[in-house]
Amino acid sequence: MHIKPPPPRLFKNRCGVSYFRIKTAFADRRFSLRTKCPRTAATIALHLNAERERERAMIKKILSDFNFDFEVLRRYEIDLKNGVFKASAAEDHRMMMAVLERIGPILPSMQSLQTAPATTPAQATSLPLPDAAELWLAERAKKNAPRTVDAKRYHIAEFMRRVASGIEINAVGKAMLVGYKSALLAEGQTGKTIDNKLMTLHDSFKYLLGHGHYTAAAVNPVDCLFVLSKAERVAKNEPFQPFTEDKLRGVFRKRRIHSEAMDSPDTFWGPLIGVYTGMRISEAAAIRCGDIKTASGVSYIQIPKSNTAAGVRNVRACQALRELGF
Repeated sequence: MHIKPPPPRLFKNRCGVSYFRIKTAFADRRFSLRTKCPRTAATIALHLNAERERERAMIKKILSDFNFDFEVLRRYEIDLKNGVFKASAAEDHRMMMAVLERIGPILPSMQSLQTAPATTPAQATSLPLPDAAELWLAERAKKNAPRTVDAKRYHIAEFMRRVASGIEINAVGKAMLVGYKSALLAEGQTGKTIDNKLMTLHDSFKYLLGHGHYTAAAVNPVDCLFVLSKAERVAKNEPFQPFTEDKLRGVFRKRRIHSEAMDSPDTFWGPLIGVYTGMRISEAAAIRCGDIKTASGVSYIQIPKSNTAAGVRNVRACQALRELGF
C-alpha cells in the first residue's frame, strides 16, 4: 500500500518521473523528486507536504520564503536494501522512521534518491543546441515537405544566431525566449511572423521534452509566449477571392502589357499556367523542363511532389498554352 499525499501535489510527467507541486493564488511551481519509484516519491512528498503544512501553521509566509532547494532535500540517506532512512535532524529522523514503519521494507530494485545526480535539472548536462536541432529536423524531414523543413531550419538558425549557437539546450529557458520574442517585436515584425517562428521552437521543444533531451523544465518553455491567440490568427487571415472574368481579360487580353510586366520566364508563364490549368502557385513555380512530357500525342505536365497524395498528378497542357509558345 502506497503512501498518498494530497493528490494535487504529487504527479508524474510523461516519462514517469515524479514531481511535487505547490500551487497558490500567485504561483504554480513544480519540483522534480528525481525518482520513478512510487514508494520513494510518496515518502519524499509526504515529508514535503508535512513540512509545508507545518510552515504554514507556524508563520504566514509567501512561497518564495519556503526553502525547496534540492540540496536541502538531499540531507536524508536512503538505504533501500535495509529500509533505513536517515536524517540530519532528530525530529525529522523520527518522522521518517515512522513513515517507514507504515510502508514496510523497501525493495532493493526500487530507485533511490541517493542515486540521483547532485545537479539540479537546469544544471544537468545536455546536448548542444545545434545537435538537438538537427535531431528534431531529421524527424520533421520524415513528415514534412522539403520546403517546410527548410522554413523550420531557417527559424532555428535565426534563433541560434541571436542567442549564441554554442549553448546547451538546457540553457534555453523562459527568460531567453522572452528576450528573443521582445527582439522580434522591437524590429517591427508582425504578430503572425513572430508566432510562426515561435511555433517552430514550440514544436522542437515538444520533441526534445518527449525524448528526454530537454530536462531543464517539465513544461514547454515556449508555452504562453505567442502573440496571437488561435482565434486572432484566424481573424487576421485575408482569404483571396478569385478574379472575375472581366479582370482576367484586362490582365491577359493585351499580351504586350503582360509581356512587359512579366519579363522573365517564370513570371511570364506562372500566371498563364495557373489560369489554364488551375495549378497551385507553388506547383506552377516548381515546374522543370523535364516535367513536360508527351504520351500518345498528348502533352502534359507531371507534378511529382505535393503536400497530399492527390496532388501528385499529370495535368494536360491545353492548346491555348501551346499556341502561346509553351
